[in-house]
Amino acid sequence: MRDFFVFAPPMIWRLNSHESLLGHFLIIAALYYSLNTNLTKRKTIWSLLLVGSSLVHAYLLAMVALIWLSDLVGLKIKHRLTIRNAILELIVVFILVCIACWQAGYFTIGNSFASGGYGYFRMNMFSLIDPSGWSYILSDLPESPGDYEGFNYLGLGMIVLSIFAVAIAVDGKVGVSKSIRKYPILLFVLAVLALFSVSCNIGIGMVDYKIHLPKVMIIFANIFRASGRMFWPVFYMLYFVVIFLVVRGHPKKTVMFLLVLALVIQISDTRAGWKGIRDKYMSSPTSTIHNSLTDPFWGLAASKYTKVRIIPPGNAVKLWLPVAAYAGTHGLATDATYLGRVSSSAVIDAQKKASEAITAGKYEHSSLYFLDKGSVRTALLNLNAENDLLALVDDMYVLAPRWKKYALTATPIHEVIMSDILPLIKLGETFSFIRGGTGLDYLGCGWSGPEPWGTWSDGSNACLIFHLPKKTVSSISIQVAPFLSKIHPKQDVELFINDFLVKKITMTANSASVIEVKIPERFRSIGLNDHLLTLGFKFADSVRPKDIGINDDSRRLALGIISCTIY
Repeated sequence: MRDFFVFAPPMIWRLNSHESLLGHFLIIAALYYSLNTNLTKRKTIWSLLLVGSSLVHAYLLAMVALIWLSDLVGLKIKHRLTIRNAILELIVVFILVCIACWQAGYFTIGNSFASGGYGYFRMNMFSLIDPSGWSYILSDLPESPGDYEGFNYLGLGMIVLSIFAVAIAVDGKVGVSKSIRKYPILLFVLAVLALFSVSCNIGIGMVDYKIHLPKVMIIFANIFRASGRMFWPVFYMLYFVVIFLVVRGHPKKTVMFLLVLALVIQISDTRAGWKGIRDKYMSSPTSTIHNSLTDPFWGLAASKYTKVRIIPPGNAVKLWLPVAAYAGTHGLATDATYLGRVSSSAVIDAQKKASEAITAGKYEHSSLYFLDKGSVRTALLNLNAENDLLALVDDMYVLAPRWKKYALTATPIHEVIMSDILPLIKLGETFSFIRGGTGLDYLGCGWSGPEPWGTWSDGSNACLIFHLPKKTVSSISIQVAPFLSKIHPKQDVELFINDFLVKKITMTANSASVIEVKIPERFRSIGLNDHLLTLGFKFADSVRPKDIGINDDSRRLALGIISCTIY
C-alpha cells in the first residue's frame, strides 16, 4: 500500500525544482496521526512533526498545523481531551514551533510574508485526472500557465482503483459515511484547503470563473500564493479513502489482486513523468560542487577574504548560483542566495549601502565583490586603482579591495577599463535613454532608473561617458526635459567636458528641449584616455517632488534626458 504514496506524481514532480517541497511524508504522517484514535504521547509526536515541518518549508508547516489543530479541536469536542490538556498542548506546541521558526529565519522577512500570484498559481478543477505529461495512455488536458503549481494527478493506477472504491461506496456496506462522520473537523479543514487551492480564480480547463474577494483577503491569501499546493492533504486523504474502501469491500485475494494490478499500472504509466527525473538523479555522483570559476585567482582570493558579496544585492539575482557555489566550495559567507521570502525593506537597505559603497569607492576589506555590468561603470568612476582591483575573471566582473597591497601572484589578470564595457559610438547616430534604449550603457553616475519616456537625473551631479571612435568630434545634441513647476520654475545647469566647464544654461518652461554642446578644440580629436569623453552635469536647483507638494517622489530631480547624438 505504501508504494502508492511513494509513486504519488505531485511528490515526485517536486524533484524538478523546490526539492524542499518533496517532504510530503510530513503531511502523510500528520493525516495518519489525526486518524489514529489511540495516539499516545501526543505533545511529543505533534511537536516533533510541526517543528520538523517548520524547518523544511512554510507551506508544509501550514498544512501540518491545520491537520493538528483539527485533531486537537475534534478530540476536545468528543471529550477525549480535557480543556486543560488541550490548552497545555496548544501552548507547548506553539512555543516550540515559534522557537523553530525564529531559528529558521521566518521573522527576518518583516512585512514581506505576502507576495503575489494568488489565483494564478492555483489548482485546476481537472487536475486530478490531468496527467500533464505523466501518462502514456491518458492525454493531457488544456490548462492555464500557472496551473502547474496545482499539479495533483492521481495516477492511472489510482484512478482505476478509485472506480472499484466508488462502487463499494455506492453499495453502502462498508459504512464509509459513518467513518467520515467520526472526523467532522478534519473533513471541514480538508474542504477549506480544497477551496483555497482552487482559489478565487476558478479554472475548469481553459475556462476561468473569477470570484472577487476583498483586497484584505487577497493580501492574506498571497502569504501562500501558490495555493495549488494546499490540496496535498486532500490528495493523500483520497489515497487513504480509496485504499480503505477497496480493502474493506472485497475478499482478501481480490484485494491483493486489485492492489497489485493498480500499483503496476501506476508505476508503469507514470514512468512517462518520472523517468526523466530518475535519469537525472542516477547520474554518477560527485564529491565536489560544479563551479565555472576555475582561474587560480579564485583560490588566492579565498585565502584573503572571508565574505563574498554581489552588487547589486538581491534575492536570486542573475549571478547568485555560481557565486554561491564558489562561496560554498571555499567556506565563505555570502549574500548570494535564493530564498522563498525576503524582507523587501532589508533588500532596499542592502542595495542602498551597496550603491553608496561603489559611489564612494569604499568597500569592506574582508569582502570580495561580484558586480553586474551595470554596476561596473559606477565602480570604475570611483575606483582606487592604486589599491583595489577591478577585473574580468572567467567572464565575471570582480572587485577585490586592497588586492594590489597583497601583491599576490597569479595568472595574468585582465583589469577592466571603461572602454571595455562601453559600446563604440557611431557619429551622427541618435541613441535613446528610454527603458530598454540604446543609450543606457552610457549612463554614468547620478541617474535614476530608466522610464518609458527617458531617464531622470537624481542628485546634484550626473554624467554620461562615451566611447568614441578615432575621429574628430565637434558637438553633442541632447534632447532633455527639465523638472519644472509653478513653485519651481527654473533649473540652472552647468555642463562639463572631461571636467572642463563648457556651458551654463538656465532652463525654464520656454526653453528649447534640445541642448547643443560645442566640444572645445582641445577635446575634438579624441586620442587619449582610451577614447573616452565624459559629459558632466551640475544642477544647482535639483529638488524632491515631495518637498514641493507634487507627489511622494523622494528623488532629487533636475533634468530628464531623452536622447543624444554626437557629431
